[in-house]
Amino acid sequence: MRYLGNKVRLLPEIEAAARRIGFTRGTVCDLFAGTATVGHNSRARGNSVVATDLMACSYVFQRVLLELEAPPEFAKLRTAIDVPTVRVPASARSGRVVGGGDVR
Repeated sequence: MRYLGNKVRLLPEIEAAARRIGFTRGTVCDLFAGTATVGHNSRARGNSVVATDLMACSYVFQRVLLELEAPPEFAKLRTAIDVPTVRVPASARSGRVVGGGDVR
């Protein structure tokens, strides 16, 4: 998702800055996570991620991109509304979402 403040174009600079200070692998803290672009990129490189943001929609993005082992399949819902199942390959994920909006 693209929105004002998205850090997609900054990813190469963030990675370069991390290398300059000697960071190779560990835990990354994304304090203004937004759509979880930085956290998702860091997870793909084998890091653990702690992320937070005040926006409720950010909390949802973070929960999906940083905590789930694979995208949800919604098997019961698909059966209830007769939608065919689509298999999505699982990705290695290990992260934690801190704070975020009030999602109910």
